[in-house]
Amino acid sequence: MFRKKQLFPRTTYKGQNCSKCNNCKVINFIEFPSPPIGATGSTGPTGETGGVSPVGVTGEAGATGATGAPGEVGATGPPGATGPTFITTYGQFYRPTQTGVLGENAIIPLTVTGPNTTADLVLSGGGVRINTAGLYLITYMANTENDVNAGDVSFALNVNGGAAIPVSVVTVSPFVAIDLGRQPGTNRVLLQLAAGDLLTLIVISATANQLFRGPNASSITLIKVAN
Repeated sequence: MFRKKQLFPRTTYKGQNCSKCNNCKVINFIEFPSPPIGATGSTGPTGETGGVSPVGVTGEAGATGATGAPGEVGATGPPGATGPTFITTYGQFYRPTQTGVLGENAIIPLTVTGPNTTADLVLSGGGVRINTAGLYLITYMANTENDVNAGDVSFALNVNGGAAIPVSVVTVSPFVAIDLGRQPGTNRVLLQLAAGDLLTLIVISATANQLFRGPNASSITLIKVAN
């Protein structure tokens, strides 16, 4: 609705002047109904897509969240391969008493098996029977006694009654300076031995009056260190 001013001569009303002239006064308003709204026009064409805006600045990292609960324990992995076993054969053999006079190539006999010796090393024929093949670290000694004027005494290791093993030869000289005939001799070698071998200590010199005295006339200690 809208209102339209109704104008009358100025003399008929006291009060407001008409906006058109000063001869009339507004005395009333006449209301007219509003005209109807016209139909909506058709939609215009879609405008072009605007350009991509630049990427904004990366915001600050948020606070670290709380630590989660521990996960379940994983399955047990398969067992690893069995490692090599190194020392499985070892032993000590000795003679605690004196021998008689021994000549060239005679065995310096062992008579006692020491404690903690494994079962595959056996005292046999005055020597040591090897029942497990392998590389052995062998420490051996003989406690010699000879006349100070008789010269040196030599002994060595022997396998299966063969010749003396050259690297195992030990030579002991009498201690003439203070007239002591008894001299211990010792050595250590690595030997590859087969199952069934017989290891012995033998005399390899031929001087007279060769005795091997106690309380430890002779001994052999063996440790298998490899195959």
